Amino acid sequence: ITAGIYYSTNAGSSYTQIAAFTADGGSATASGASYALPASVNLSNVRVKAEVHSYKDGFDVDFVKIRVYDAYIQYQ
Repeated sequence: ITAGIYYSTNAGSSYTQIAAFTADGGSATASGASYALPASVNLSNVRVKAEVHSYKDGFDVDFVKIRVYDAYIQYQ
């Protein structure tokens, strides 16, 4: 079971993974992820998304739940 955080610099036409999370019968601790964008990126085209993949075995549906607490762009 996996989940991830992704970003796009082309208004969502394609995404790149920033972080991946897996779980197997338990809960994970909070963690952070960051990515430095090139200065040439048009910030009006930046998108961030969380994506979760689940699966169903013969008995139950297993899943990962992601909580995104804070997403921001920091100018430097």
